Amino acid sequence: MSKKNYRSFSKIVIASVLCLSLCLLSNCDVSNVAAAEETTAARALAEAEARAARAAAEAAEARAELAAQRAVQTISSGDVFLMLWHNGQFRKFNRSQVRQLDRAKPVVVLVHGLFESATDDWLANMARRIATVEPNTLILAVDWSKFSLKGSSVISWEDFRAIEARWGNEITLTFRPQGLGAAQTRRAQAVANVVRSIPPVADLANEYLFGGTGLQLRPASTHIIGFSHGAHVAGLIGENTGGTLRRLTVLDPSTRLSHFAKNGNRGGKGWDSQSARFIDMYQTSRVLGTSKPYGHMSWEVVAEGDGRRLPTISFNDRRRHNYAPTWFTTTVGNRNLGHGYSMAIPANVVQEGKWSGTIIGR
Repeated sequence: MSKKNYRSFSKIVIASVLCLSLCLLSNCDVSNVAAAEETTAARALAEAEARAARAAAEAAEARAELAAQRAVQTISSGDVFLMLWHNGQFRKFNRSQVRQLDRAKPVVVLVHGLFESATDDWLANMARRIATVEPNTLILAVDWSKFSLKGSSVISWEDFRAIEARWGNEITLTFRPQGLGAAQTRRAQAVANVVRSIPPVADLANEYLFGGTGLQLRPASTHIIGFSHGAHVAGLIGENTGGTLRRLTVLDPSTRLSHFAKNGNRGGKGWDSQSARFIDMYQTSRVLGTSKPYGHMSWEVVAEGDGRRLPTISFNDRRRHNYAPTWFTTTVGNRNLGHGYSMAIPANVVQEGKWSGTIIGR
């Protein structure tokens, strides 16, 4: 090969090498750019997904807050409201308590009676005992004191009983006694107002406890305990659940004016043995409590010092009447009695209409 041809060939080789190098470098840059763009796109997608997740969480938080706020407004406003046993006393709910409510817990609901409110001593004593024995239980109270004549200056307990005794079976939703003086008419009307209040109070309480705008608790996990006229509020709450309530306990339920039967004098609104899966009843007085056994299991409870049977007593028997929740509180935690709060609920309950026996209080 001549020197001239060799130089030409060398130039061609060098040019080829340079071209090849440039091509390799170009391909490397394209790959690097593509990889960088892919990484940037992945990072942007991850950030977008994270933002969407945060937005969804914030929206869920806002919905939960709104639901809690509505629930608090529902159960703590108006003339009837729920209270929560918290730090040794009953208090109205706040939003954080509604949001943090563990609806899987067993629930006990206490319902006060005539001339009472949810802050009366027996409710606190019973709640305190239940909380000690069953710390995992959610304890609530229904306050319907606006209708229960708490602090009434119009009528006394004695007046109430006298009117109920005279017109008991005539006190209907349209009760208008004739021929009375102004003061007695006001008292009679106060009695009628209690009759009117019981069904709507129970309707509200049912919505607060189990409804979509309330706490949305489960009737099948709920035990409601009602005393005196509060027993009828409790019974009607059970009726409103369609009989799915786990247990209903009625303590010396009042007679006459708050008829049990579903064809009673409240426009057909009533409760009976089908209003809960299990109903236990405890009668402690002959006059203030009903004389009929309406529970699946029903007992007479004789106060200490009163002998072996409920005595036929004087007209006004508040001591024995008030003994019912006091005695029932003593049974909390005692599973060996066969009755009371901690009794084992029988698998096959008996029908209403029979007394299960007499209990001697201690």
